[in-house]
Amino acid sequence: MPVALDDRLSLDVVTFAAGGHRYGIEASRVSAQRPAAGDGRPLLQIGDRLIAVTPPVELRRFEAAAIHPLPPLVAARCRLAALLALALDGEGAILLLDGDRLPEGDPALALEALA
Repeated sequence: MPVALDDRLSLDVVTFAAGGHRYGIEASRVSAQRPAAGDGRPLLQIGDRLIAVTPPVELRRFEAAAIHPLPPLVAARCRLAALLALALDGEGAILLLDGDRLPEGDPALALEALA
């Protein structure tokens, strides 16, 4: 079946919060959302890793025009290697992450420390 034009020009993203910022990971990389951890945060299954995130956890679709690659200078100076791009919506920026490049240990704590 051919892909509809609007499907090729958008990206489904699972969004969540950490450290007062909003983050997103491409939805195809998230295989499941598990019940909350002991501290009440839901868990996202990304590959073989479980990542504790802060609600709200939402599935959102961003049009290609709302997604912006990092400017070269920002990319070169960024302390978060997993940061790929920014998605803009009416509330501001969502930092789009590469699920394979999230920090070791507790990625949610690492994201909060960088915020």
